[in-house]
Amino acid sequence: MVPFPAWWAKRGHINSPYRGTVSSYRYVLMIIYFLIKVVDPPVFRNWQNTTIPEDAPHDQTFDEGGEGEHHVWYAKDIKNLPKTTNETHVGQLLDSFFEYYSHRVQWGREVIFIRTQGGIFSKYGKGGVTAVTRL
Repeated sequence: MVPFPAWWAKRGHINSPYRGTVSSYRYVLMIIYFLIKVVDPPVFRNWQNTTIPEDAPHDQTFDEGGEGEHHVWYAKDIKNLPKTTNETHVGQLLDSFFEYYSHRVQWGREVIFIRTQGGIFSKYGKGGVTAVTRL
C-alpha cells in the first residue's frame, strides 16, 4: 500500500516540503497512522503503546531512561506476534486512506501522532501554527 500514495504524490508534484507540500516520508507516516489508528480492526499494531511482557528475556528489552521511560522490546520470535484480523482488500484500504485524509482531517488545524492515544491534536495546542523566519 505504501508505494502507491508515494508514487501518486510524486506524479502530482505534491511531495516536496521545499515547495510547501508533504514529503514522501510524511506520506509513509500518514499511511502507518491510518493503518494503526483509523482502520478497524487495525492492520498494524501500535507497538509503541504496548507494554513489555514480563516474561520477555532481558536481552530483548531496552530501557535507556532506566525507569520504564522507554518501552522498547525487540521480539526475536516474530512468529508468535499477534496477526491482524483485518482482511480488507488493499484497493479498499487505499480508497479509505484518500477519503479519510481528504474529508476527515482538518489540515489547517490538526496534526496526527502515531504514539499518543487518540492520535489527532490541534495545531494550536502543539504550537504548530507559528511561522519561523530564517535570517
